[in-house]
Amino acid sequence: ETEESSLSYFDIQGYIDNAVANGETSIAIPPGRHYVKPNNRAHLTLKGLEGVTINGYGAEMICTETTRAITIQDCTDVAIKGLVVDYDPLPFTQGWIVDISEDKRVLTIDLMDGYPSAEVVNSPKVEIYSPKTNELTAPSYFSITIDAIGPNTVTVTKPSRWTPEWTAKMSQEQIGDIAVLSTKAEKTLPHAIYINNSSNMLMEDVTLYSSNMFGFFEVDCRASKYRNCVVDRRPPETDLKSREYPRLRSLTADGFHSKHAEVGPSYVGCIARYNGDD
Repeated sequence: ETEESSLSYFDIQGYIDNAVANGETSIAIPPGRHYVKPNNRAHLTLKGLEGVTINGYGAEMICTETTRAITIQDCTDVAIKGLVVDYDPLPFTQGWIVDISEDKRVLTIDLMDGYPSAEVVNSPKVEIYSPKTNELTAPSYFSITIDAIGPNTVTVTKPSRWTPEWTAKMSQEQIGDIAVLSTKAEKTLPHAIYINNSSNMLMEDVTLYSSNMFGFFEVDCRASKYRNCVVDRRPPETDLKSREYPRLRSLTADGFHSKHAEVGPSYVGCIARYNGDD
């Protein structure tokens, strides 16, 4: 977990609100790694803005709870550029498969150092990676049951509706593979960047290293533009802390998602990978 006493928190909401109140339309976030606390379950809310550009080049926004990073509501011609978004604590954990039951229905997983502990694991699915390639090596199993059997050990049980024959056919994982599981916090809002009822939004050179659900999710928007935005797992050399093994997941679910757009979004030069769904 984040050691609050050793962190320097940045009031990004207050910083932007003050700049807007002073009539600024081009707002530069100070460079550096900024730990941010949420307010009303979002770490930053932009509402009713028009013609404002937020320049985040060189700045990292580290969300300190596994709830939404940014809510954008009822905005027009607003741009966010260059910002990096990450989470500490992470909204997922990962660990070694140390045992597989004889019928292949139950996996025992020892969670790795540097990742959230067993008490916060609450995942509808498990993804399994090979340490030889750091790529998926087995199907993702849904509707699983998770039990914490120690501070850093969980069991994952596949659905009871699976027949022994189907379980044997589908189960490709091995002892020594790595399982990735989501975590859950109380009273959270989903998604990293959520945009609602907004027009001509621009996300440019924005990087998301983690999210509790989708990365970029827009609803009822018009003509949004996403340029050179990246959804990816964070490389260990720039990670927020030392970990037993590099991160294998970026986001928990979809990288980019749009619903009910009056004029559809454009995606130019964007990348989404290692996220837990589409």
